[in-house]
Formats: sequence, structure tokens, C-alpha cells
Amino acid sequence: MILNRCLLVVCFFLSFEYVFSQSFSESFLDDTMYYEGDIAGTASFLVKEEDGTNSFVNLGGINIRSGIGLHDPDEIFFLGINSGADINYRSEIFILPVYLNAKMGFDIFDSNKIMISFGYGRSFQIGHEHLSGYFKKYSIGYGVYTEKENFQSIFLEINNYGFDFPNSIRGITLNLGLNYTFM
Repeated sequence: MILNRCLLVVCFFLSFEYVFSQSFSESFLDDTMYYEGDIAGTASFLVKEEDGTNSFVNLGGINIRSGIGLHDPDEIFFLGINSGADINYRSEIFILPVYLNAKMGFDIFDSNKIMISFGYGRSFQIGHEHLSGYFKKYSIGYGVYTEKENFQSIFLEINNYGFDFPNSIRGITLNLGLNYTFM
């Protein structure tokens, strides 16, 4: 039952993000603004199973986020506000992070960059437990500019939600995902 609801939420966010990004990027962005969207798979580490055994890694979720912000003319420094939906199937938990995201991009080739990002804000668990905490996000990514001078990248990210999940799993995840930034 929770999986069906999670899939419905994922489909809604994906369709909303696609429609919003297409209309928003053409209508409102000036030379210093950007809009971005992320989608990532989630893994938890150092998980204690219900039978008492420990496992090093446990796959089990998806993250969908978007944000808007400002960047410098050379597209090195980015500062934005982001939010989204983090769904962990294993823990049957739905988390809403809201955070300030700071990025730095380092040119390595003609149209390629290494991106380093740090996010800090609040995370709220939607459900019976009403958990919340201080959200911290660290990521590194590699990306290229597209023909329309937007930026797409693949990233590796560590999230700390600031609370333990209801089944006593630490609220720290590792994510591998894709980012698309409309400049």
C-alpha cells in the first residue's frame, strides 16, 4: 500500500517538474538565475536488520528535488533554495527536505565541470511519527553543457536528515543521481 502511494507521488512530482521547468525556464530566467531538478536512487549504510544482523549497504529509495537560485556570470558560484520528496521504501518513510544549496563549479575541459555542493536546512518526516531535524547534504558531480547551454550532470551525494528512521536505521543516506540545470 505504501509503495503504491509512493509511486503515485513520484509520478506526480516528475510530471510537475517537467511541465514547470519547460515553461519556467523560457519565461522567467534572466542571465543570473537558474532552475534545477534532481532525481536520485538512495542507499542506507550500516543498517541493523530486524533479525539483529548488520548489513553494510541497503538499497531502498528515490529522491526527487528541484530548486531555484542565482549564479555568477562565469557560472562558478551558485546559491539557491531547494525542496522535494525523499522516499525510503525500506523504512516506509516520506521526507520533505527544505534547504539552502551552495555550489561551486570547476572547469576541467571546454564544456565539462566538476560541481561541489553543500546544502543545509530542515527535514520533515510526513507521517505518524512527525520527525524533523537539521538537514545536511554534501555532493560532488561531473557534468557537461548541453547545446542550449544548460547543464546536466551525474552526482554522488550524502544526506543527513538529523533524525533516525522509525525502524532504528540511522537517517544518513548515499544517493547516486542525475541533475539538470536550466541556465
